Amino acid sequence: MHTTHTKGRMARTWAWTFWALAACVQAHEDATAPGCPPVPWQPITAAVWAWLPDERDPQAPPQPVVAVVDDGQAMLIDPGPSAAHGAQAQRTLACRFQASLRWVVLTHGDPESVRGLQGLQLADAGQVRAPAAIVKRLADGCTVCGVEPGRVKPGQSELQTGQVLPVGRLSVQVLAVHKAHSPGDALLWLAPQGVLWAGGLVDRQPLPEASRAEPDAWLQALQRVDEQARHPTQPVQHLLAHGHWASAAEVQAAVQRTRQALLGLQAQVQQGLQGGRLPEEIGAEIDRAHWPAGVPRTPALQARQRANLQRMVQVLEAAGSMPQGVGR
Repeated sequence: MHTTHTKGRMARTWAWTFWALAACVQAHEDATAPGCPPVPWQPITAAVWAWLPDERDPQAPPQPVVAVVDDGQAMLIDPGPSAAHGAQAQRTLACRFQASLRWVVLTHGDPESVRGLQGLQLADAGQVRAPAAIVKRLADGCTVCGVEPGRVKPGQSELQTGQVLPVGRLSVQVLAVHKAHSPGDALLWLAPQGVLWAGGLVDRQPLPEASRAEPDAWLQALQRVDEQARHPTQPVQHLLAHGHWASAAEVQAAVQRTRQALLGLQAQVQQGLQGGRLPEEIGAEIDRAHWPAGVPRTPALQARQRANLQRMVQVLEAAGSMPQGVGR
């Protein structure tokens, strides 16, 4: 029995390896087709392609833009930081993969992942799916997102836990919808390939953007990701999240990195407030003595940490976990 199971797993591995090699050759050939944008799609696994962040390429998106393609249909997940990124991604679905766009899914509401929606040609706004809070934000137009009114359909575009979106012969499942990293965060799951989309819930570096976060809910969402990573029969093989793509061996480390960043900031802020220090004093101490290892001390990331600290103060104050009047 063990031998038969092992042989079956090896056969699937060889089949996927052959598919990936063939797909790379086909993608290279199609990329040279006249008028087809040179989007550097990379095969993640069977039927899943990603336009990944690349520090060497100024045109690369800061967060993964992902396409699920099967049997002439495509789902575009987090369509990128600009209308141009969205438009290029959609054109390549047609000219490179001979697929029409069936779904657009927003896993969270960060503008760098949402703005691409503006560049898409949609037959119906009902093709767009997002957490309810993101749909509400976009319904009347979102200036900071660069998205005009009418790009979503309230009452139809909202993602629901347990919902299944068919793409060709495949089905992408909504594992959960949280209010965690942002007002709305969705976990998506493609079971046969073991691909999990975590949006902004798992960050590439130990300084996640938490200026709109609900820390306790975020920690619960990370626990859900960790549970799927450890699933006995359907573990995560590929994680697509904030700024990166993680293989099976890297998933738990990525989750732990984000968890520790949140817990560390929460503890530092709470300890400082209980010691009678003002938020700006706590921020100066964190900047001086507790800056995350391996994170460059750039003005943008220092501003992010200040915004994270302010949000943590608001959360602790609302929960009654800080002295009255502090931070006001």
